[in-house]
Amino acid sequence: MLSPSMSLYLYLIVLLIVFINTIRLKKHLQNGSFIYLYWLIIITTLVEGIGFYFLKIIDKPNPWLFKFYNAIEYTLLCCYFLSIFSNTILKISIKISVGFYITYIALGLAFPFDLKILNTYKFLVMAIFVCIWSVIYLRSLLQSDFEMNLWENPHFWINTSFLLFYAGAFLLMSLIFYIYEKDLALAKQLFSINHVLNIFYYSIMSYGFICQSKLMN
Repeated sequence: MLSPSMSLYLYLIVLLIVFINTIRLKKHLQNGSFIYLYWLIIITTLVEGIGFYFLKIIDKPNPWLFKFYNAIEYTLLCCYFLSIFSNTILKISIKISVGFYITYIALGLAFPFDLKILNTYKFLVMAIFVCIWSVIYLRSLLQSDFEMNLWENPHFWINTSFLLFYAGAFLLMSLIFYIYEKDLALAKQLFSINHVLNIFYYSIMSYGFICQSKLMN
């Protein structure tokens, strides 16, 4: 298993490559549902860069940074889902989930709460929601008579990346949260798996961007 530091550096390198590819494909991602994912990559790269500075340069981890980032992240993801779904009830459900999620974070800020625990819980809540929306989309895609080759469909790759990352991270973070108080060293070692999940997540998403660019040409 890679050390936590090595997996972090590898993840940040991959994220930078994905960022550059996203900027390169900017004109193909500025319309429709992809605009939300475009900004997700831009904001994620900025936040991870700031987080790296606090963690590795000045050695002062900043959990507040990711608290606000997750609210923005889930909002952008839901805007994406709202743009690809047509079912009214489903759209209302997604909007309600955004309101619930932001309210949950606000309550966590308003009342005394351990930031690390709150960050874990709110990620798990978001992961459940994203997995639900992704499964619904992929199920509808597989049952449809869509003529496009599945492997060339950018939304197939985008939602596959969602499901792979958030389902895997849900299981991983649940395990880490369980053993955190019992074996801190093991918990830190296991967290490196999250960086590997992120590598697959953004790499697959980036491939979805490439598929979208081919469709636009």
